[in-house]
Amino acid sequence: VAWTIATLNLSAFTGTFGNAGDTSTVQLRTFTNNGSGTRTFNMGATTWTCGETGVNCVWQISGATNLTLNRDTSTLVFTGGATSGTPLCWFGTGTTYNNVTFDPYTVAIGSRGGYNCNTGNFTIAGNLTVGAPAYIEWQGSPNVTISGSLLFSGGTPSGTAITSMIPSDLSGAFTLTLSGGAATCSWCTFRGTTAATNGITATNSFDLGRNSNLTITPPSAGGGGGGRII
Repeated sequence: VAWTIATLNLSAFTGTFGNAGDTSTVQLRTFTNNGSGTRTFNMGATTWTCGETGVNCVWQISGATNLTLNRDTSTLVFTGGATSGTPLCWFGTGTTYNNVTFDPYTVAIGSRGGYNCNTGNFTIAGNLTVGAPAYIEWQGSPNVTISGSLLFSGGTPSGTAITSMIPSDLSGAFTLTLSGGAATCSWCTFRGTTAATNGITATNSFDLGRNSNLTITPPSAGGGGGGRII
């Protein structure tokens, strides 16, 4: 079953939403699950796609209490393509998701700030997959534990096909705890990133400073240079 939902707000809901065995696909623009009511959100075997062509995703779990979020075998996909505004990916503190995917942009990176991830520490029990181009800005200095694999789709030298992971300000930092193994990428940009447990090897990529346990090799002669912001 395929569902298309403009807005789903569970903030005032109490009880159980969703079924662990549900294999539906859900396309929605905005999901909000704040508030203090006692509730359970079963993500099921569903593929939840937040955002759509021309519309930025808004996934907001912020300050929620008395919430039980069961990841089940779900996949959460963030997408968008609006030429203004910012896609919001607020995962919530202490939550655990199964598979998470950041889709490539459908408009040029310079048109907006990128995926805004304002969150505390949380866990991805499966894989985190990052498309190219994608610009992911982590706020709140989170530790994101990835129990599966951190996967990057192939970037290219084009300025609109580079994957970036940075904190929200020049002095900020965040941690990717790679419990499932080391990661590799090409044509990526990192700043303020710590790869814990296992490292990240990035070729033809750019080191913007304050990175730890990342091996970053800049592009070869003729392919441009890596900038570094201290």
